[in-house]
Amino acid sequence: MQMSFLLSGEGGSHDGIVERSRWHRRRSSRTSVVLGILFLALGLLFLWWVKQPTLPETSARIKSLNVATLISLATGAVGLVNGILPLMSRWFRSSGPPPALTRSDVDTAKDALAGLVSEQWKDETLLRSLADPEPIPVPWRSTEHAELMDHPRLIAKDFVSFPSLNADLAGMAADFRALRCRRLAVIGGPGSGKTTLAVQLLMELLRTRLPDEPVPVLLSAARWDTEVHPRLQDWLADCLAVDYPALTADEFGPDAARTLAARGEVLPVLDGLDELPGQARAGLLLALNHSMGDHDQLILTCRTEQFAESVDLLGNVLTAAAVIEPGEITAETAADYLQACLPPRPQFAWVQVLDALRKGNAPALAEVTATPLGLWLVRSAYVVTRQHPAPLLDLGRTDAARL
Repeated sequence: MQMSFLLSGEGGSHDGIVERSRWHRRRSSRTSVVLGILFLALGLLFLWWVKQPTLPETSARIKSLNVATLISLATGAVGLVNGILPLMSRWFRSSGPPPALTRSDVDTAKDALAGLVSEQWKDETLLRSLADPEPIPVPWRSTEHAELMDHPRLIAKDFVSFPSLNADLAGMAADFRALRCRRLAVIGGPGSGKTTLAVQLLMELLRTRLPDEPVPVLLSAARWDTEVHPRLQDWLADCLAVDYPALTADEFGPDAARTLAARGEVLPVLDGLDELPGQARAGLLLALNHSMGDHDQLILTCRTEQFAESVDLLGNVLTAAAVIEPGEITAETAADYLQACLPPRPQFAWVQVLDALRKGNAPALAEVTATPLGLWLVRSAYVVTRQHPAPLLDLGRTDAARL
């Protein structure tokens, strides 16, 4: 993905500066050792020369050599000490267990990660026009497939369905936080807006994140090989180190990525479970259930058919997770959204299209715009490019597949 590349480039530049600094320190230590050995050798040479019987004991040359010997030996000893001590210190640090991160180290690393994720997905939302002029109003609701959800009392104390699941992202974030374990599975058909919702919810959770809350990070579920990483935390730590290399900087303390993952300071947003084959999907759900404790949070997206198949193969549900799915976007809602995307005084052809959509005179157009993907395509093909919307009206009265 373009944004991942840009992020890696930024982190790589930071890592390059850090690595060059470490290299200069190591080179300085090695230089001190080499110079110390040379001065000691020179001092020993002077000492040997002083002891030669061919030189008169009262010679001024003897006095000069004594002074040179003393200076060379002292300089050599200082150089060795200055060079060897840092090298030994680094060796002991590398050979022993790294010191644990303090609370301050963890908070600093979390803030840095939150900034990187926010910058990454802010650019991505602009590219996708997810909030221009407003999010597509998808009516999300608790799934009607009760067999795909855990016991209601494990999901929420007072309710299972989100009372404010609609285009209100602030309300959705509040409802997510109201879940007992803050675990959510977003299911739906192709083009129903699952990934879009995951990105929008990630951005809202970042925008309103409190210091003690984890940092949401979006990852492709297809990257997780549960044979290599049986535990979510181990895989998550490796992903953080690869995707956000700036976390390896000295100022964040040793092994920051692994510490954040192990302590539940990261909220994984796993997108696209359906991209895995059947047994792998069931294995991933099993790994999640075995990896997550009481305070581990999760957001997962998957197509409804593949999620149901995975639950059936596993013989169990995703523990304590609410499961939501989208409803259809009504023709009235679609018309309102398109009107908001148009200038305040749209051309008359658009007035005709929106009027036909609202009155039910364009059933094919209503069918296409009933999904977020279809509504986005109409906007991209006609509103953004300023194309004349006559085909929307002509084909909108006949066949949705042709449209």
